[in-house]
Amino acid sequence: MKHKSIVVSSTLEKDGRTTPEYNFLRSFHRDLRAFGRYDISLVIVGKQAFFSWSVLYNRTASKALRAAVSKSRLEQNRQFLDNFEQDFPGIFSTEFDIDTDRFEPEIVECSDDPDQLALFRYFAHQQSMASKVARGRFARFCIFDASVKARPLAGIIGLSSPVYFNGARDGHVGWGPIRNKIGDDWVPDVEAKARRDKGLLHVSHVTISTPIPPYDKLKFGKLISALCFSPEVIGYLEEKYGCPIVALTTTGGWGVNAAPYQRIRLGRNQQGDDRHLFHAVEPKHPSLNTTLDYFSDDTVELALEMHKGCTNESSTDFENWREKAALRNALLQWSLKYLGIPRKAAYVNEVGHFFGSVTDQATQFLNDVRSNDIPKERTIQTSDALSYWRSKTERSVRENVSTPRLSEDI
Repeated sequence: MKHKSIVVSSTLEKDGRTTPEYNFLRSFHRDLRAFGRYDISLVIVGKQAFFSWSVLYNRTASKALRAAVSKSRLEQNRQFLDNFEQDFPGIFSTEFDIDTDRFEPEIVECSDDPDQLALFRYFAHQQSMASKVARGRFARFCIFDASVKARPLAGIIGLSSPVYFNGARDGHVGWGPIRNKIGDDWVPDVEAKARRDKGLLHVSHVTISTPIPPYDKLKFGKLISALCFSPEVIGYLEEKYGCPIVALTTTGGWGVNAAPYQRIRLGRNQQGDDRHLFHAVEPKHPSLNTTLDYFSDDTVELALEMHKGCTNESSTDFENWREKAALRNALLQWSLKYLGIPRKAAYVNEVGHFFGSVTDQATQFLNDVRSNDIPKERTIQTSDALSYWRSKTERSVRENVSTPRLSEDI
């Protein structure tokens, strides 16, 4: 069965008005379509409404949703953006020229410089999906264009500790569960936990890697991704935390395709042949972007009307849903449960998972960290990343450009 469905009455018997259930479903359906969910349908047959959805998951969120979420994120941080733009006006008023054949990246870890850290935090807001960089063993890098006198910011990179459990990554490197059910009891697997604990010290997670306007218009995305493996980045992490980093992971929050990380042939397989630096890894069960934050106020308001009209419970606790995000989510969750729609049917898109390493030896090492056979090749020279990128990208020259303010997108 590729589709599942529910059915509700679409009209009230006594006066022919549409039912609260149908009103909610109509708005719910409209929102999902805006997310890029074209697998759903809402059909009226007689006095009944049939809502159906596919169990084959949508791979990518719509561009319209991504743009709307990005704008909302900027609006929520308007005061911070305005303050930064007032404090550092020269960043946006200075004009400069860009020549991709002359581009020279200067990669600087910015935690010790308050101005550079503010610069990183400011431009991290251009990423539509918020991410927490300062988690565990983390580092933040600004990439300046040293070929230009003004040293404009060309990109930022943020890395943090990886999450403890990730099905796609764990399956790829061969990490099993840290406990197993035997009879009625859960029995810890001490060896599996020790292997995972040690292995995670050798992995870092890319929370953000993005070019900064106007460099983002010149196909800099793959170059910034490749620079995550530069000696400046990997070397800093290894020196600060005292542990070799053999692999990087990242996710595509808006879909299984994340172009900046894909088709970068700077890695090497066991035979010494070129291979992709990052490659997609599949979890046993799809990871879904199931946030309820993106649903419209209209849908939430109709959820409240359904609660008032279809139950004997008091709706007072839900009245302040506009002021409290927890109430908003609780109301939507109640609505789905009441209608018999599983939470995963309200997902936005499937999440992509990527595993990156310079050589295949990284995966072998993580599979059995007891070997202590740490890969010697863990970085890509910046000059090699530049040469590869230029070989795949046509030269581009832009004159009299400047860095735009993020507030202009609000």
